[in-house]
Formats: sequence, structure tokens, C-alpha cells
Amino acid sequence: MSEKKTTEVPVVTLKELFNTWWPIAISWFLLAFEPVFLTTVISRYPNAEVNLAAYGNIAWLIPIVIQSPIMMLQAASAALCKNLETYKKLRRFADGMAVGLTLVHMLVVFTPLYFFITETLLNIPREVVDAGRTGLMLMLPWNGSIAFRRYRQGVLVRFGHTRRMSIGTILRLLTNVVVVTVLSFIGGFSGLVVATAAQGLAVFAEAVFIGIVVQPIIKSKLQPDGGKDLIGWRNFARYYTPFMINSIIMIIYNPLNSAAMGRLPFTLASLATWPVVHGFAFAINNLGQACRELTLSYFRKPGVYPVVRKFCTLVGLGCVFIVGLFAFTPLFEWYLNTVVTLPEHLIGYAKNTIFIMMPLGLTFALTNMYTGIISYNRKTLSLLISTLVQLTVVITGYSIAIRFWKGPGIYVVASVSLISGAVQLLWLIFANRKYLNADAAAVNGRPVK
Repeated sequence: MSEKKTTEVPVVTLKELFNTWWPIAISWFLLAFEPVFLTTVISRYPNAEVNLAAYGNIAWLIPIVIQSPIMMLQAASAALCKNLETYKKLRRFADGMAVGLTLVHMLVVFTPLYFFITETLLNIPREVVDAGRTGLMLMLPWNGSIAFRRYRQGVLVRFGHTRRMSIGTILRLLTNVVVVTVLSFIGGFSGLVVATAAQGLAVFAEAVFIGIVVQPIIKSKLQPDGGKDLIGWRNFARYYTPFMINSIIMIIYNPLNSAAMGRLPFTLASLATWPVVHGFAFAINNLGQACRELTLSYFRKPGVYPVVRKFCTLVGLGCVFIVGLFAFTPLFEWYLNTVVTLPEHLIGYAKNTIFIMMPLGLTFALTNMYTGIISYNRKTLSLLISTLVQLTVVITGYSIAIRFWKGPGIYVVASVSLISGAVQLLWLIFANRKYLNADAAAVNGRPVK
């Protein structure tokens, strides 16, 4: 008697994952492209080297550090906002963070704390410090707008309305272009002032747009359930506190990079070149950032992990290929000369650094996938531990380099970023193995191709 062969149908296809991924990926890419665009603006103005260093290491870096506690607000909103009561309750937290972080930003820029951070902690040259303060003032709308936007974007992600996120990002970039054009036409401003004024207004415009387009989704999808599934503040704190601490530590890497370059040879060249190279690589690699939201959207389906892992690996390899295509061809030099107009004496540093950073795209995509898994199963402490392990590698690497390395500091920063990212990914794979094995067992090993 012959056995009838059956064909298992995948719980989700690569095509379905791609259709969900690409609007989020475009949004993340465009967001990462924003500082790249603004560095090209700054590089076309006088005193480009100092203003590039001031933008990348003060005016843009410090707001990024301040907003670190709400970096994972979008993922938390997507994972937790099941009903109207939870949405309204956690909205109080998100909006409170928006106000609080704006006050912190004001404290930094308008008090002597500014000089303590930039000169004492980061060891940034005084000419860069003086240039950076005005730019930091113009970035004041950043933190409140980011907190407001991310919380509401989480609702869009949860219910599959990711294209509205992309439209919001396009609006943000268009606002940047308009403000840069107007201020350039008026004249009399430095490149740093033009760039930071545009960025501050653009992120505010995007937040307003997201606040408008999310309202129909809230009304139609977030139904009240009488508080039956309302998350308590204690449980929310247990869930989000590791996320918040993890985000703060991750963002600390940026000032650590600046502090390391400030203590290594070729300080000004490294500080001026790093935002250009890092911005380019990050814009490409940020396509992998969408792997986190993608995982959150689909991990409710049992047995989906193999196909999600395959898709995220392909995304990561695609990022490596794109960066490599520029690195191994004249494209990157064309980009540096024509698009960014990087000063000629810095081009050699940039070209060498991009080779070191090539593999980052793969580790970044897979790390975001595992972050999505952690968000879904609420084991957020494992993500915090992985970041502490990564931080240990970073501090150790920089301590050794400051003592022994005689070459440009930018090469150290790129190498340590690559090694520490790989270590974090290995830790996340190890930390998630039991959960993923249990998930596979729950569906009786059903093959997913």
C-alpha cells in the first residue's frame, strides 16, 4: 500500500515578507539618509571640516544620545497596544518622555553642562565645540517629536499600515530640502546652521503627519475591552526598563566613538571623516533595521522563524553587497568627491574605513531580527545582557588602542564596531536558542521553505 505524499504549505512566503518589509525598509533607509544629505550640505559651505565635526559629534550626536530611552518605543507599542485602554495608558508614558527629554536637551545646551560634555568628556577641540552649540540649539524639537512619532508608528506597524510610515519619512526629507533651499537662498548662515534648522523642523513635520494618519487606525482597530487585558505599570516597567537601559548603552557607543577618536592620532581628520563614512554605511545597512518590525509583525504565526531568518539573512547579504559594490569600484570615490564633496585630504581615510565596515550589514540585520523575537516573547533582559557584552568589547578595544595604536583613530572605531557587533549577535543567538527550539517543537517540526 503506497503512502500518499503531502506538501506542507509555508506559513508565510518570502514574497509576503518582502511586501511587508519594503515600506518599513524605505522609511529606515530615508531616515538614515537624512544625516548623509545634511553632511553633503555642510561640506559645500566654508569651514567644512570644523562644521562636519561639529554636526557629527555634537549637534546630531547629543540629541541622539538624549533620545535613547525612547529608541524602542515603536517596538514596545507594536507589541503591547492590543486594545484602546492599553494604548491610552502607555500614551501617557510616551508623551511624558517627550516633555522630559526636551527639558534634558534644554539643560544640556543652555547650561555649562554643554562644555563639560563636549570638552571634558569627549575631548573635542574648542573650535568644534564653539561651532556645535548653535546647531544643538536648533535641534531642540528633535526629542519631543521623536517620542511622539515612534509611539504612534508602533500602532501602524502592528496593524500593517507601514506605507503611511514611508510617506511620513518622505515628507520629512522634503521638508529638509525646502528649508535648506530657502536658507541657502537667503544666505548669511553657516552650513551647520542650515543643516540643523532643516533637521529640527523636518522631524517636527513628520511627527505631525504621523499623529494625523494614525487616528483612523486607532478608531477602527483599537477596540476597548473593559480593561481585561490592560497591562499594569509594574509589568510594563519589567518589559520596557531593559529596553530603555539597552538603548541608552547602545547610544553611548556614539560618544564613546568620538571620545576614542579624540584621544587617538589624527583627531580632527577622524572626527570629520567618520560621520560621512558611517552615515553612508548606516544608510545602506539600515535596510536591516526593518527586520525588527517584520519579525514583530509575523512572529505570532507558529513555525515562521525559519523563513523569517532566511529573509533577514538575504537582507543582510544584500546590504553587504551594496556597500561592497561601492567599496571595490570607483563609485565610493565618486560619492565622496561629487555627492559629499569631502575635502581631498580626507578621502583616503574614508576609502580605507569603508572596507572595514563592509560586513556590518549582515550582523545588523540579524541582530534586529533577534531583537524583534525578544520584543515578542518579552525576554527583554537578554537583549540588555547582549549589549553589556558588546559594551565590554568596545571599552576593551578602545583602551588597548589608545595605549598602543599609532594610526588614524577612525580605523580603530570601524574595527571595534565590527567586532563588537558580531559578538552581540552571537550572544543573542545563544540566548534565544531555547525559546526558538521550543517554538519549533510546538509546530512538530513542520518544514517551512
